[in-house]
Amino acid sequence: MMSSTMNSCYKDTKLVVILGSTAVGKTKLSIELAKMFDGEIISADSMQVYKGLDIITNKVTPEEKQCIPHHMIDIFDSTQEFTVIDFKQRALKVITDLVKRQKVPIIVGGTNYFIEALLWDFLIEGGLDDVDPKKELRNRKAFLFPGSKRRHGDKNEVDDEESDQRVDNRDVIAETALYDELMKVDPERANQLHPNNLRKISRSLQIYHTTGETHSSLMKKQQDQPGSSKLSGPLRFPKTLLLWLTADQTILNDRISTRVDQMLEKGLENEIKTFYEKHLKANEDSNVETKEPDSDLQIISCVDSSTNVELTEKDSPLETQTNSTKSDLLSKPGKSETSMTGDSKNNVLPESNKGENSVDGVKEYQEKSEDVLLKSYEEGIFQAIGFKEFHKYLTYTGIDESKKQKLLQASLDKLKQITIKYSKKQVRWVMNRIVKRQAVNTLPVYNLNASDIAAWDEHVCKKAKEITQCFMKDEPITHAPMAISDIDEKVTVTDKHRKHVCDDCNGRIIIGDDAWEIHLKSKRHRKMKVNRAKKMQVSAQT
Repeated sequence: MMSSTMNSCYKDTKLVVILGSTAVGKTKLSIELAKMFDGEIISADSMQVYKGLDIITNKVTPEEKQCIPHHMIDIFDSTQEFTVIDFKQRALKVITDLVKRQKVPIIVGGTNYFIEALLWDFLIEGGLDDVDPKKELRNRKAFLFPGSKRRHGDKNEVDDEESDQRVDNRDVIAETALYDELMKVDPERANQLHPNNLRKISRSLQIYHTTGETHSSLMKKQQDQPGSSKLSGPLRFPKTLLLWLTADQTILNDRISTRVDQMLEKGLENEIKTFYEKHLKANEDSNVETKEPDSDLQIISCVDSSTNVELTEKDSPLETQTNSTKSDLLSKPGKSETSMTGDSKNNVLPESNKGENSVDGVKEYQEKSEDVLLKSYEEGIFQAIGFKEFHKYLTYTGIDESKKQKLLQASLDKLKQITIKYSKKQVRWVMNRIVKRQAVNTLPVYNLNASDIAAWDEHVCKKAKEITQCFMKDEPITHAPMAISDIDEKVTVTDKHRKHVCDDCNGRIIIGDDAWEIHLKSKRHRKMKVNRAKKMQVSAQT
């Protein structure tokens, strides 16, 4: 369960790591350095590991590679789960092989927590990171409601016709039970998590019931290790060169917009439609249970299938078993349960929905199909930025070509918006997790300003080669690394675990200082605050 201190076999291994936001030029620089220093590239991109969707995930083309070997691309099937632990273990094997062949490993990618897990050692790892929150929820529901029969599609049930959240009340009770248990065994950790963060709650409970120690105590032990910090354990690769490409955000926004337009020209629309037809739509019906539900699990349709569903970006990272019975409930998950066969009978409405109830039956069937499709965006490559943004366009079945084109354009605009937002998040992550890492395991970061494409050779390529040359020869680097004084004072290190409770918003829980600041500036909060003030004023006058 616990990793050892820094593995001695890596103490002399030299790595070159290129950090940076999307569209800033990381791939271009990595290839130029690989050509000069006889290196090979290891991709640190959580979506490029999957096969397919080459355009929307912006995979390097054969022409762009210029015969430079690339690793960790197209290695997993689209529906498989690829975790940070998978990346670390596979990347370490690649690095070991490259070193044996006297090649320079060059790590490049925008999934920054992949890079962090590779460079720094962590105390808690292994199968504990593979906890399946959906399985934990099903197990807990089975324990709390022993009389209920689990059926395929249970995860997509809705509670009652007055609810517009389509959530099973038993899910809420089970989630609360998991959080309450964590509060009892590890209150320190529980107070760092949002009660709805099922994945982290389940993981912390599994750590406790597997190791016999609380998650918070293990984190403290990690911090007590020589060379550790609050963020991680000691450095795994102390001889690492960090190059950080940055660009003015306004310029970067324009590049992102241009890149999306270029993706469309390269065949983005056809790529997404083909992938959708092959991997999602074809399996949609076979994954939706259409038989007569058990009486105690009766589903009541509450949202019309034509309702517009706005997909938003996944939650920001600002916030990627004491007894045998409970141990069973939180056992290590195995392979995903196989879905029911896609028999042709599954495409027929249940007998009870025919006749006068046929409309309700169709609506119920469509709603469950919609749920299955939306759930698919939480798995494998379907999580990629860009795929789920095309949901309305992909599911439009009308013949109005004008409306179809409007949906396509709206999807493209949403893709640009989400990607720009993600690029800002990438900058904050590097700043807070690496540049401002105040500990003995800090690595110097060398900034390369890529704002001016016309000056790329001088400001980026030449400088990067000079820095890397000194690094490889163990000579003093002539260019100075970033210093805290170089950082905008407005950017501060924040506590991503701090718990905030908003009284104005009926006790809403917000985890993390950054998320709290965003909440305070939101329209919803301001409106709730005004309404609360009015109510208090009226109450005071009566």
